[in-house]
Amino acid sequence: MEKIVAIPAISKKNYAIYNDVKGVGDIIEVEKTLSSGFFYSREVIEKIGLKNEDLFIDLVDWEWCWRARKKGYKIIGNADVIIEHQLGDSSKDLGFREVNLRSPMRHYYITRNAFHLALRDKSLDILHRITLFFKSFRYIIGYPLLSKPHLTHLKYVMLGFWHGIIGKLGKLK
Repeated sequence: MEKIVAIPAISKKNYAIYNDVKGVGDIIEVEKTLSSGFFYSREVIEKIGLKNEDLFIDLVDWEWCWRARKKGYKIIGNADVIIEHQLGDSSKDLGFREVNLRSPMRHYYITRNAFHLALRDKSLDILHRITLFFKSFRYIIGYPLLSKPHLTHLKYVMLGFWHGIIGKLGKLK
């Protein structure tokens, strides 16, 4: 019997944010998903564990999916289910992609957690960790350039970078 971890609800128009989409029709296997519409059984929680609250708010769902996949579970999506979900406070269209912008505090958590997971998450193989590490530098550059006030966003992403490097987690006080 196949191990199926969670059935997240995703929209067909958002396939682009998922890597390695496989499947037939509206039921697809994804590498990771957002928490919105995400559900799983008690049995799965007992085998994989709860979400890592130390990450606090960002990338919590991805880390959980990576742990589940490492234990042999599949993450399944149903594209027939549509959930309205706003990713950020605003967005900036760069022509080749749209970047979701959030508060300086959210940019802190995204940056911190990305670097922390790239350096320490044993659920990801080394290639994925290296890729995540180098892709995470775009947060340090992009968020302060695209968000106002620029210096406030720079301050928070640099603090997030530092905390991710040294492994300081939890809610920022």
